[in-house]
Amino acid sequence: MVHADEYGCSGGSGPVLGDPRHQEPASFRNDGAGAALYAIGFGMFGFISAYSLFILAALVITLGEMIVEPISQALAANFAPPDMRGRYMAVFGLSSIIPTTIGPGLPV
Repeated sequence: MVHADEYGCSGGSGPVLGDPRHQEPASFRNDGAGAALYAIGFGMFGFISAYSLFILAALVITLGEMIVEPISQALAANFAPPDMRGRYMAVFGLSSIIPTTIGPGLPV
């Protein structure tokens, strides 16, 4: 099954490729690069049919995720005033969970 292998590839590459000693400060440039990798990886799914390319797309998405997620959390926290940080982080989390929850039920 393709999905199980993709998830295994994605889950296995995070600990191998992620190195906390080489983290850069949160910036829009890094976030943009991660978003571009997301777009490339998800875009690949629309045009490929070879199994190995699906695995490659999963790796590209994983790399984008490894860049975007920590930086996005830090940017959301940095934008918030200290007394409102919890609320900003809650809205930031809801902004990705709500579409993930509602999207699959929408007609195509």
